[in-house]
Amino acid sequence: MIKRIGIIGYGTIGSYLVRKISLEKDLSIAFVCDVVKEKLSALPPSLVIPTREEARERKPALVVE
Repeated sequence: MIKRIGIIGYGTIGSYLVRKISLEKDLSIAFVCDVVKEKLSALPPSLVIPTREEARERKPALVVE
């Protein structure tokens, strides 16, 4: 079963987690959110959510902040 992980904050740690999670077969990124929207421009738009309130809709198994 693939576990979906949500990331809040795309700084040094958040970007590291996205890279590492992307390499794992049993993990996937549910969403990424950051208050500085420019940081998210390199990510696929399907992963980006504009506010944390939308996180529940993506049904993550775990959220890392």
